[in-house]
Order: sequence, then C-alpha cells, then structure tokens
Amino acid sequence: MPDAVLEYAIRRLNWRRTHYGIVRMPGAVTQAILPMLEEAEADRSRREAEVRQRVANPFICGPSHAARSRLPEPIFADWLRDASIEPPVAQVQAVNWTEWWEQTHKGLAPEQVAHVWAGLDRVRFFELVARPAGSVGYAVVKIEWEYNDDWYEPGAEGGTPLNVFRTRAAAEALWRQLEQHERADYVLNPDDPLQSEPSGVRFETTRWSDDVLWPMGLARDGLLHYEYATFAHGDTAPFYEIVEVDLSGIRAGDVGG
Repeated sequence: MPDAVLEYAIRRLNWRRTHYGIVRMPGAVTQAILPMLEEAEADRSRREAEVRQRVANPFICGPSHAARSRLPEPIFADWLRDASIEPPVAQVQAVNWTEWWEQTHKGLAPEQVAHVWAGLDRVRFFELVARPAGSVGYAVVKIEWEYNDDWYEPGAEGGTPLNVFRTRAAAEALWRQLEQHERADYVLNPDDPLQSEPSGVRFETTRWSDDVLWPMGLARDGLLHYEYATFAHGDTAPFYEIVEVDLSGIRAGDVGG
C-alpha cells in the first residue's frame, strides 16, 4: 500500500489576553495548508516572527516561568549566560522577568534576542502539523445568536452545519455568498429598542477576535474592544463561520468539492 501523501498545516495556537498578559488556552486555528515541508516551515517562521515583534516582551506570556520554559529558572539563567546575557540577580522573592526584559532588551543583539526566545520553548504562537492530504474538511456553519438580556452571544451548541467541503476555497465561496445574502436582508427595526440605533445592537465576537486582535493587535473598524471581550454592532457581526472537521470514515458522497 503506498504511503499517504502528506500536507502541512500551519496552526495558530490559542493565546488569550488576561489582566496580566497573555496565556495559552486549549485549541488552535489552521492558517494555511502547504504541500512542502520546507515551504510550510518558512511560512510558520515568518508568522512567528511577526507576532513576536508585536508581543515585544516574551515574559508577559504565561502566568509563571514554568509556563514559558521547560528549563528551571537556574538552568534558564545559565542558558542566558551561554549567549553573554547577564540574568537578573537571584532574590528571595520571585524574579520579575518582565521588568528585567524591559530594562535589558534594548542592549541585546538580534541573535541574543533569538536566544532568549529559544530558551522560552513553551512560548510559541504557531505550530506545524503533518497530516494525510484530504483528511480535514471545512464545514460552513450558521451562527445561532442568542440574547442574554444585555447583548447577543453565539450559541453554546456551536451553530448549525450547512455543508462540508474538502477544500477551504469551496467552503469560503459558500460562506461569502451566505454572508452577503444575510447582510442584504439585515434591516434595523425602529420599533425594537435594541435596534433603535445601530450602536444599540451588540454581538459578542470575542470568539473570532483572534483574527484582528490576536494576540496584542488593534481592532479593525466595526469592532469595539473592551478589556475581556470584543463586540460588533449591527451588520458588522458574522452570521456564518467555517469550522474544520475530521473526514476520517466519511463517505466521499457526503462531502462537497
């Protein structure tokens, strides 16, 4: 039996804002799928470098040193010395690595900065996953918005699947068509106090804010960012989304192109 043809998925890991920085939560979102390992690794590295620039201080990632590195703090300090970086002086209280970085990083060469990130081996924003080609499908799902007495939030059940495709391009074609149709039919009801003004209708879009805010970026027009949640108003909210599904064991006739 011939070996399965592999494809390489670049997946964005699920880092979220908190009051003290950003932490990694379960889950990941596929950003691209490429047929060649070298090309995929180059794409992952480029994305990783872009996010590192935005984050700037790697020590705001994770609630503790153990969440950032597999190296215990004394070993991590030795790791820094290997690159001629003087670590903070050990104290009775926990080392404030965030403050140390703010005071130190401007004097570091690019290769020293890369060395620090390498030692923080649990602070990674993207991963590369090899998988059999065609093993993942793309479902177009209708978001079932529910009102919670203050705003609309996406239903906990995950929405209503409409169709599944083998390629993201095919799923995106249907998604665009459905979104355009929904927005064309979206009319504010002046008799509804929630819709008396466009700004009166709030849809919580935190679940999708990764694309515009992740992990420390700025919101685009139409999204309002608060400390722990992101909202869209009126017809700027999404009505459909694309979700990856496992096609293992699914008959070919059950899946679109």
